[in-house]
Amino acid sequence: MGQLSQSEETAERIYNLLRNGKMSERQLTLNFQRLNEKKDNGIDYLIYLLLRSNNLHIYMLLIKLMNSI
Repeated sequence: MGQLSQSEETAERIYNLLRNGKMSERQLTLNFQRLNEKKDNGIDYLIYLLLRSNNLHIYMLLIKLMNSI
């Protein structure tokens, strides 16, 4: 497996903060939008991580996030 890009590492940090309850929904939305503005695959990796979760709350947040972009 290759190294993660800077945006993918950011996506991983965002996901871990959310999973550990250290990131609010508002912060997640802002970080999601900022990551989406970058021209690499960081946002795709964050979506991938969120989809892998077995948490219904995270699924619902992802739907809201997708509607915000």
